[in-house]
Amino acid sequence: MAISSILFLAPAICGAQQSSSNADQETRIEKAPEFIWKQSLPIVWGDPKILPIGGTEIRELVAFDNKLFAANGYWMDTERADPALPGAQVLRLDSPDSQWQVDLELTDRMPLGLRKYQAISTLERVRLTTDGIGQALADPVDLLLAGVWSRAGGLDVFSRGIGSGWSKNPIPGQEDVPRGTQVRAFSLHKDQVTGIDIVFAGATNAIFAGTYDREHHQIVWNAQPEWRGHFADDPDGPKGRVSCFVECGGKLYAAAYDTIYERSDGKSPAWRKVFQTTIHAQSNRVTGFRGLTCIRDSSGSADVLLVGVEDNPVRIYRIDPHKIDAGGEFSGTLDLNVSAFLTKALGTDATYGIVAYNNMTKYPDAAKADCSLLIGLEAATPRAARMVAGRHNPNAYYLVRDCNGGYFLREICDLQIKPKPMLESVRTLAVSPFPSDPAGTVYAGGFDANGTAAHNTAWLYKGLP
Repeated sequence: MAISSILFLAPAICGAQQSSSNADQETRIEKAPEFIWKQSLPIVWGDPKILPIGGTEIRELVAFDNKLFAANGYWMDTERADPALPGAQVLRLDSPDSQWQVDLELTDRMPLGLRKYQAISTLERVRLTTDGIGQALADPVDLLLAGVWSRAGGLDVFSRGIGSGWSKNPIPGQEDVPRGTQVRAFSLHKDQVTGIDIVFAGATNAIFAGTYDREHHQIVWNAQPEWRGHFADDPDGPKGRVSCFVECGGKLYAAAYDTIYERSDGKSPAWRKVFQTTIHAQSNRVTGFRGLTCIRDSSGSADVLLVGVEDNPVRIYRIDPHKIDAGGEFSGTLDLNVSAFLTKALGTDATYGIVAYNNMTKYPDAAKADCSLLIGLEAATPRAARMVAGRHNPNAYYLVRDCNGGYFLREICDLQIKPKPMLESVRTLAVSPFPSDPAGTVYAGGFDANGTAAHNTAWLYKGLP
């Protein structure tokens, strides 16, 4: 694989910036977005109390219906056996001046008292323009979909429309799937042959398809998966988990562990392997590919794929569907060795990491539309003086990829909060949907329990440009 040239920049630590640039690139690198970060969700990190809104992680942020929605979870909560602890929640912010409130809370319990749902695993908005037979809808239907992480079997999905409440819409015939299996990604794609709008749900070792039923005003899921993975079912780990989708150049792509697949549309659809990498980390907890994103190539004339890899080393690839190798797969270029980048920027060894947990956020740029990307991450820095759970860096770092392919490292922190909380990972970023926010305002959330007990560690911050 080819390796692109990279600009190394040290992080802006809580507003102060140090940098060391590649002189050959210095004249063509644009200034990366800078933000002043303030806490948005008022959780005191590690507060021992049980709060109406708490959790160990904020997993996803999505703008929908001119509001901002957040997915939280109580996966490794130290108080998960306490009946007073809330269930997994979808939170809602109606305006910049309002407070976060609970929009959905899942309170179902298992026989021994634990909450059935550990977390809202993903959120996605979709706009449907056809029903399941391809007939146009009189008005587009906007839905917000929530995947859940369940301690029981089954694949449950929840959905809400504009101005309506939530309803449960499980994928049928999946009652016997292993406990812990979850829907981790959604996507909408218009089949280029049939013209039908199809919603896709990515689970462990499976992709399910559904279409809109205008009579019942909901998605009808097919009981049989459209794609079945080759990994053995593993309820204790994510190998084979379909972590992300993206539509690019009219094609739909999905990623699972070490492989990216392309869908062939039509009445008899099929998924074929188009790119593969080696996962080096020897752990059954490694998801592999994450954050599939469609961007324009350097010439601005064609669409290419960008994808992160959770691994050691953690990295980002740029994949060109227009360049096919002798084996029929797409050509890939290493866009950034994130571990090496972080090692140089932080001055300490960075090894395993996660980059682009769910997606890469396109950031508005006045000159070149949405070609800048904000990319959340988590890094293991085992030699650092301060760590979470013995190896994870406690700071909330994220990458900015500018319109020319240069990378910058930034940190999220609120200088008014002391002592500095261990935010640890940036799982999700979203551009503000609120007109009253300054243009370019961003919201971010995160933390990753990484299998370690935690309580009230979920966080949500607002970044003002």
